[in-house]
Amino acid sequence: MTWANLNGEQALSARVTIPYYGRWVADVAVAISAATPTRNVLTLGDLALTGYTFRSSEFAGQFLVRLAGGEGGWGKAISPRSYQGDAGIKLSLVLGDVAREVGETVRIDPAFDVPIGSLYVREAGPASRVLRQLAPTWWVDPDGTTRVGLRDASAIASHFDVISYDGERGVLEVATEVLADWMPGRTFTAPTLPAPLVVGSVTHSVTNEGASRVVVLVGATQAEAAGRLMQPLQSFEREDEPRRTFHGVYEYVVQDAGPPVHAVPFDSTLGLPNAVGPLLTVNGGTCKPTVGAECAILFLNGDPTKPRVLAGAADEVDLAYAEGRVARDGDTVTVGSASGTLTITGSTHTHGRSNVYA
Repeated sequence: MTWANLNGEQALSARVTIPYYGRWVADVAVAISAATPTRNVLTLGDLALTGYTFRSSEFAGQFLVRLAGGEGGWGKAISPRSYQGDAGIKLSLVLGDVAREVGETVRIDPAFDVPIGSLYVREAGPASRVLRQLAPTWWVDPDGTTRVGLRDASAIASHFDVISYDGERGVLEVATEVLADWMPGRTFTAPTLPAPLVVGSVTHSVTNEGASRVVVLVGATQAEAAGRLMQPLQSFEREDEPRRTFHGVYEYVVQDAGPPVHAVPFDSTLGLPNAVGPLLTVNGGTCKPTVGAECAILFLNGDPTKPRVLAGAADEVDLAYAEGRVARDGDTVTVGSASGTLTITGSTHTHGRSNVYA
């Protein structure tokens, strides 16, 4: 038998979903008509969950409460802020500042507390936006602490019985008296299962008769388990906005200066295509990018048929149609049909219609 209580009061029913990433959420019904405190402790057998009141209401003599993990701070608005550090800005510095400002507690695995760069600008908006930008692998522990890092992948050693298993859907129901062991990331095996499995998310349902049900979404690997809830949502978002990828500006590496320019993505994990685009333009003039150098590529109007080289190092500059252009000492400059190496000996040089400034 498993009983549920909210802040010491026995619950009529409770349903808790604990995802691999993000906050856990609980829907609880109690028989008292009194507002719950801001901070709550929901207990299911040996599992204690600390969270805040997300929403509450009364209906048919019951007080219905939706709880969520943490202190409720990640939904609060924060102001913009800039960071600069030549030695690198640690993830813990930025997230630690945000957590303190909104009343949350964050703990970062040392292996994940790496510099995010020498510059970082924090936009105004919900605090959770910064968390998602910099630490997509975050979740809220049962005690309300926000964690960044890897989940506990140890094997579940406590006794459990497999009630049902749908391998095609990756859905498992188990009977256990040790609910606290069934956390995302944990691995388990049983004689009736074909292979070891990983907990992707778990849902606990408890009634006031003490009956409990544990339903687990599983995967064969940590990556598969982690995506059980996130991948369907991400797929829906991408289908709703199929050109999302092409609304950004991305780092590429020049493979062939062309024209046209051939470049490959700097970060292969982003799923970006190789790009072929017109030469880099400078106010009407054109530049031939340096092979092997990084460049910035965008897609006009978010259209994948219109890649453009926005910026990058250049070996040659064609100023045939440019007015008041900029070139460096030693650059190869083409003016009309003539080309050669630019040698700057004074502050200003003029050739035909093109002005070159030192």
